[in-house]
Amino acid sequence: MSSDAKTLTVTFGETVIAFTPIYSPRRKTVEIAVEVPGQIIVTAPAGTPDEHLLAVVQQKAKWIVQQLFAIRSIRSVAPIREMVSGEAILYLGRSYRLDLQVDPHLRSPAIKLYRGQIQIQSKSLEHDYLRRHLITWYRDKARNRISNRINYYAPKLGVAPTSLMIKDQEKRWASCTSQNGLIFNWRSILAPAPVLDYIVVHELCHLLEKSHSKRFWSLVRSILPEYELRVQWLRDNGVRLDV
Repeated sequence: MSSDAKTLTVTFGETVIAFTPIYSPRRKTVEIAVEVPGQIIVTAPAGTPDEHLLAVVQQKAKWIVQQLFAIRSIRSVAPIREMVSGEAILYLGRSYRLDLQVDPHLRSPAIKLYRGQIQIQSKSLEHDYLRRHLITWYRDKARNRISNRINYYAPKLGVAPTSLMIKDQEKRWASCTSQNGLIFNWRSILAPAPVLDYIVVHELCHLLEKSHSKRFWSLVRSILPEYELRVQWLRDNGVRLDV
């Protein structure tokens, strides 16, 4: 995809809708998406005139304003995913569009990242079936990524966890067992890489200090001096990390 970096605007009531078109030779129609924290994404076929883009956005202006209001006003409600093509879902803090394709010959869904999309080939597009297999894919990605980050940060603290597990923990991002095993919520792989690193470092520090004492936070700060920013991101955005 390419963009000429120009900004176009449409007015709806007192709201000014500003967007920078993204052009793609692969697109056949104009697509509009509103993403956290309130970014308006307009993707169009290469060569689409500005007048046409403005007309399409003006036509969808009411819907866009409603989406912006929902994003800015509701932070405490977990997202409800429809599991349909074109829907945006997160992976390492980035939004990827779902591309669903039916293949009746597959025993289980094939999932991969490809050209800015999460492509799923599946014999069934039923919501719960897709979600279950997508979570399995996320868990595998989480295990690989978290294992890599543990290998990077553990030597800095002089620690070594006894085990690593990826689980479905609705109220925790991670935990440390009394036997020094580490358990991570699969949803942590949806967070931006720096935030995931904080979650990893937090639990590694618990191998040296079980409580959230002054010493514990000093250990965290010794590895991530600006860790408070990552904590704040989790507080503000953690509810969105789900599928």
